[in-house]
Amino acid sequence: MRHLSDLKLVLLLVLLLPLSLHADTPDSSKLCVLADRYGGMLGARIGSELGSKHFRNFEVFLSVETPHQWTMKDSWIWRLDVETSVGLLKRRGSHGIMANMGPVLVFEPLDARWGLRLGFAPTLITRDEFGPVDLGGNIQFSSSVSAYWQFNEKYCILYRYQHTSNGGLRPSNPGMDLHSLGLAYRF
Repeated sequence: MRHLSDLKLVLLLVLLLPLSLHADTPDSSKLCVLADRYGGMLGARIGSELGSKHFRNFEVFLSVETPHQWTMKDSWIWRLDVETSVGLLKRRGSHGIMANMGPVLVFEPLDARWGLRLGFAPTLITRDEFGPVDLGGNIQFSSSVSAYWQFNEKYCILYRYQHTSNGGLRPSNPGMDLHSLGLAYRF
């Protein structure tokens, strides 16, 4: 039941954050110029690991488009985005903060409301031991593949698979595989 209330809070934040971009304050006008110039996504994800380690995560993310994009065969756009996220990583009573930032390669059909995203990011976690599970250090690396569908003019839903491990920097490297669902505001 606690996880359902966490999901409601995350969804409420995603729905309300875009409204703050259009508030009439000097700082928000800078955000609007950034959003109008580059575009991107602002959202939240909630996920879980299906294996025996059973990690859960709750995170917010911001993905900003870069000017680097290419059109392939007049039907697909390939674009480079930069994404950052911060969130809570939980496992059976142990909590830590996880944050990352890195490039994302986006594939979108020109006339469709869906797309695919491939990402890689160095990841920092505030703790690496969650009970008997030792992730092998605070420095990790996350690779991900996501699919999204834009169901109206501004919002989309996402599914994301993310593998996070320390890349062999330490002897203990069990890694974790998170499956996440998310809601994002497209600007």
